[in-house]
Amino acid sequence: MSEVIYPVSICPQRFRFEVDGEVVAIPCEWNYPLDQPNSAIERVVIVVHGVLRNADDYFPNMMAAVAQAGVAEQTLVIAPQFLLEEDINRFELPDEILYWDGESGEGWKKGDDSAATADQPRTAAVSAFTVIDRLIERVANPEIFPNLKNIIVPGHSAGGQYVNRYAAGTRVDQSIPKKYHLRFIVANPSTYVYLNPDRQISGEAKGFGVPEGALPDYDDYKYGLEKLNPYMAAAGADPIRTGYPHKDVVYLLGGEDTREAMLEQTPNANLQGKNRLARGQIYYRYLQHLYGAEITQTHKIAIIPCVGHDNAAIWKSEAGRQYIFG
Repeated sequence: MSEVIYPVSICPQRFRFEVDGEVVAIPCEWNYPLDQPNSAIERVVIVVHGVLRNADDYFPNMMAAVAQAGVAEQTLVIAPQFLLEEDINRFELPDEILYWDGESGEGWKKGDDSAATADQPRTAAVSAFTVIDRLIERVANPEIFPNLKNIIVPGHSAGGQYVNRYAAGTRVDQSIPKKYHLRFIVANPSTYVYLNPDRQISGEAKGFGVPEGALPDYDDYKYGLEKLNPYMAAAGADPIRTGYPHKDVVYLLGGEDTREAMLEQTPNANLQGKNRLARGQIYYRYLQHLYGAEITQTHKIAIIPCVGHDNAAIWKSEAGRQYIFG
């Protein structure tokens, strides 16, 4: 098992919500209160951190992009922080704080239920995806933010993995008024969720089919739609497959994100391509293979030149500003 890398700090605010009569919480950082009326807010950006669980870095990086775009008064930025048990112990956090298991936080990346152990017992089990559902439901309140129009959920690296799968599985758009527009931004993830058993066939740049010699579990979730976790199973594989092309999803790729540092390189991940840039381009071609060219009307892609694995540079790029603040 690899050494656990801890976040430098825990975000100062707490997003609290109720699950089966119990109040639970996760740390967050935001620039305006969530419960005070603010008629200036037109856009909410819920930015999801990477594997380091460093929401304390992602928040100022997104705020720098907000300032660069000149939309600080109109934009509420929220940076939730998904923790591990090691973080709970290290920072001596109270029992209300949820955490997830799995090496390097694998559980939260794919929307698994929060964890409980003998040392850190919890009675509530909450999908990491439910946290964003509840955040969206909280801000989609015309009494608090009467002029809110757009809700954007960007995630980078492990956060990009999260947002790709969350966009596919969430049904929060059915529980909030239709006047709110939801957009999901998937930036530089290590892997994607595929919607059927096809993968790019080796040696065929644009060919897709069932790969020969793949492991038996290659199409299990988080890579495919077999053996779904509880949140995704509640959505259902077929509704996920039919609903995903109707979501507004943007894929932002660093044109120089070709290094292998912290790249998932399991056999199942390697079926998706050799690096993050290649995997994103292959996935976008795969979506067109699966859904036809019309998918490009709702799903967009931008390759950002001279940018590697860098969330700050992605958010502040021309494409980042266009799709987050445009």
